[in-house]
Amino acid sequence: MAAQRKSALLNVSPLNVSPLNVSLSNALLSGLLPLLLLSPLSALNSAQAQTPNSQPPRTTLVMGTATDYPPFQYRIGSEGEIVGFDIELANYIAKKLGLTYQIQDIDFNQLIPALAGRKLDFALAAITPTPERRQIVDFSLVYFQSRDTIISRSDREIKQFRDLAGRSVGVQLGTIQERQIEELTQQMPNLKIVRFRRVGEMVQALRIGQVDAAIVEAIVAETYTENRPELKMYPITEKPATEFAIAFPKGSVLVKDFNRILQEMISSGEMELMIRRWFSPQ
Repeated sequence: MAAQRKSALLNVSPLNVSPLNVSLSNALLSGLLPLLLLSPLSALNSAQAQTPNSQPPRTTLVMGTATDYPPFQYRIGSEGEIVGFDIELANYIAKKLGLTYQIQDIDFNQLIPALAGRKLDFALAAITPTPERRQIVDFSLVYFQSRDTIISRSDREIKQFRDLAGRSVGVQLGTIQERQIEELTQQMPNLKIVRFRRVGEMVQALRIGQVDAAIVEAIVAETYTENRPELKMYPITEKPATEFAIAFPKGSVLVKDFNRILQEMISSGEMELMIRRWFSPQ
């Protein structure tokens, strides 16, 4: 897996370096893909060049993500290189469309507002296309499905939703898991919700006993519980599978082109191969 993931690595410049345009097609052909992390100010300036009715730039785009969600998107190494399934997917689509893009790493709960304010051209961060979100932004075809899980300490019997009664439960801000637990409090008024900006912060709080359980997507839960025997994960069977799609500002002309590439990937089997590279046991 390490060798396979190396091919998807993105070189991310330090936060104090100004973003530069990178030719994605040439970079991919040479085996290197330097993508530069935008400062919030530079991303804002790029987005403000657009008006709600104008087309986004067709060469260099601004992609939003939240790098605390391995193996979908996360950082590695001393330079904070950004890698993951969603990053490889973005690379593939951009290459096929002859586009370059720059990454803005922000908290997950800020992605939809940033898209709505046209500060981003698209967002790839394991985002579920809920009806509420569809009122604010546009979505691509669904590219992945998974299930949510409960993570709890191995010394506590918390395996199902009903076991959460009277417990403190961690969720990430702006996620569908947050909404699910909010709905659950209608049945369990003594359930306490503890919200976190980042998944890593939530898992650490669980490990040291600040919360009794946490709700997170299954594959991400596997990453955070691996080699941590004090934590256990249990699939949530009471809820349907979670779907992921790429998000865009309302009316974005990119949706059609991105969907075309996604459909080609699904039809050709390329999507399945990419999924296996990142999620199949080695």
